[in-house]
Amino acid sequence: MSAQGPTGFSGVFRTIKYNHLFVVDDQDGAIPPSNLGGLGFYYMDTRHINQYELYINDIKPVTLLSSTESGNYSTLVYTNNQFESETDDQRHIIIPQETILVKRESVLNEGWFEKFTLVNYNDAPLKIKLTFRLGADFKDIFEVRNFLATTDGKLLAKKQKDNSLVFSYQDALHHVLETRVVFKDFKPTFTVIEDHTAEFYYETMLFPQEEQALHMHIIPISPLKKSYIRKIPQGFSQAFQKIQRKNNEWSQNATHFETDNEEFNELLSRCHQDIRMLVTRMRNSEHTDDDDVYLAAGIPWYVALFGRDSILSARSCLILKPDLAKTTLKTLAKYQGKKVDEWRDEEPGKILHELRVGELARLDKIPHTPYYGSVDATPLWLILLHDYYLWTRDIETLRQLWPNAMAALAWIDNNLNTSSNGFLSFETKSERGLFQQGWKDSHNSMMYANGKLAPLPLALTEVQGYVYMAKQNVAALAKIMGNTELEARLLTESQIFRERFNQAYWMEGYDYPPLGLDAEGKHLDVIGSNGGHCLETGIYKDEYVEPIIKRMMTSDMFNGWGIRTLSSRAVSYNPMSYHNGSIWPHDNALIARGLAKHGRVDDAMRIFSSLVDVGRMMPLKRIPELYCGFSRDEAKVDPPVRYPVACSPQAWAAASVYSLLQSLLNIYPRFMDGMGAKNAEQALIIENPRLPKWINYMKIENMKIGDASVTMEFERTQQSVLVNIIDRSQNIPIYVVI
Repeated sequence: MSAQGPTGFSGVFRTIKYNHLFVVDDQDGAIPPSNLGGLGFYYMDTRHINQYELYINDIKPVTLLSSTESGNYSTLVYTNNQFESETDDQRHIIIPQETILVKRESVLNEGWFEKFTLVNYNDAPLKIKLTFRLGADFKDIFEVRNFLATTDGKLLAKKQKDNSLVFSYQDALHHVLETRVVFKDFKPTFTVIEDHTAEFYYETMLFPQEEQALHMHIIPISPLKKSYIRKIPQGFSQAFQKIQRKNNEWSQNATHFETDNEEFNELLSRCHQDIRMLVTRMRNSEHTDDDDVYLAAGIPWYVALFGRDSILSARSCLILKPDLAKTTLKTLAKYQGKKVDEWRDEEPGKILHELRVGELARLDKIPHTPYYGSVDATPLWLILLHDYYLWTRDIETLRQLWPNAMAALAWIDNNLNTSSNGFLSFETKSERGLFQQGWKDSHNSMMYANGKLAPLPLALTEVQGYVYMAKQNVAALAKIMGNTELEARLLTESQIFRERFNQAYWMEGYDYPPLGLDAEGKHLDVIGSNGGHCLETGIYKDEYVEPIIKRMMTSDMFNGWGIRTLSSRAVSYNPMSYHNGSIWPHDNALIARGLAKHGRVDDAMRIFSSLVDVGRMMPLKRIPELYCGFSRDEAKVDPPVRYPVACSPQAWAAASVYSLLQSLLNIYPRFMDGMGAKNAEQALIIENPRLPKWINYMKIENMKIGDASVTMEFERTQQSVLVNIIDRSQNIPIYVVI
């Protein structure tokens, strides 16, 4: 992701999403014109509504309730300020405040469906007027983010009928986009009609206690409609019922977590809802097997297929829903690099970074069609393929994706063979590509100790850990596939690579790895979080592990809210930066996996507890994408400082909780013959599980492993955590080591 984005936005915003449709508005359900925070109604990387304001009798209403709990559905309850109105006998009277109710319900399902319920609680008939101000600017998401200047398209004259209003826009390729506003149950009166805005109102006489319902549908039309099959519901009720049914089906097939800590249960529920909301399906045909299904990275800036983000999120969610990994692997394989294309930083076998479908992509003004500027997505894809097989034993998918795995492996080997220092490195070739192509992809994230930015090409530390782990994992998969020659070669190569890494990536005097190496093999001699990712991979020499962990947990790195991306002692440290001192939950979760693997569960527990503390202090108890790196003062109750333009929700932030739980409970699948023979027994291992002191009991229900499902309880005692297996199907072996 990139650190760039609009400025001037602060505060809490609301989000609801369904596939490529999403709404971002303020706490009053409004989308103010000319807002700088990306508020709006979006479809397929285009903002179809950039203004939405509602008034009751020409006065802004008072918001009593504002909820987006389910992720696809929103409820707002408004009442009135005092105003003057007309009765049915044309008398003018003063209407007291809080005597009119307007309930506004919204649901996304192939369109934006709204239902307004009006109630008069006065003791006399009353004329009520609802006024709407809508605007449509049809801006590309990159234009909203101030990445590029305006496109060459033009707004067309609006079409107005009795029951509809159509905003239209013609892009530079002469494709016409539309935003259709359909009025059900009422005929509005228009007062303003311009190319990009409209004001209209509905007026009605309500008797005491009378209730009246109105419906309005906003349907976006994209030039991509031929490649994206949409079955638009007939109205609000059908849209709501469909989304409820889909949500229930998704949840029933997912693992459920419950503890005796109600506040943590609320946080878990929010993570569950956010993951479900961010699942994105591109309907390519009538057959769902052909659909692209993945976790979009985050709202509002990254409702898109992201290689690194989608992979890491799916991997963290294997304990929640393994199918997410399967669809993510297949979708990314579909777009795997086929040729050398410098404009898109594409190379054969490479896994994409980001796919966009908006106007700027259609005009080829950005390379995201897709764009391949990610150095780590390819080894991470291989790691996910291995872990998915461990959890599911899905040999059919493994065979189907094996050619893609070989292509990904070939890309890694080719990069290693052609780089100046023999490590996986990157150098941007696209004129509009990312300068930094690791997970810290803001332009100023890689530097030397003096603060000077390092020139490209760069070989990042964590990426080498991914390469080592990927080769080890593909070797295990090769054994399953019966390719013992490949298995032996990869095991040998990975060990040689490990030895070279430990020689090149250790900073004497620091007792810590650098951020990476430049083309001359010089260290980026700064203490950052990147090296912590390598703990899980097994690439470090045993004697390096303890000093690395000790250094990460010192106060300049671990600040009480989590581990910073950059040491506070560094010249380039800025707690309000995107990658140079901020804290990212997914970064911490990856580090915690390594801590737990090396038996440092107490340190992993500190990270887990700190991130949960952050989440419970945030709106909706939502784990944020990132937050500022200011130190926690244990003597005060000040919450962590929010990062102003962070995505909310964000996939790998929500998924980080599941990764942390798996690390602490030390739950993992294993084949009892290693990854060995095809008939090796698949088992579930639970080894020395731990719970934090604020959780005494946890139940994990319906966890999938292979063809089986498992339900179990964990109970913390003074000495250990007891495990009780309540139910298991298929008689899968479960080995508990306390």
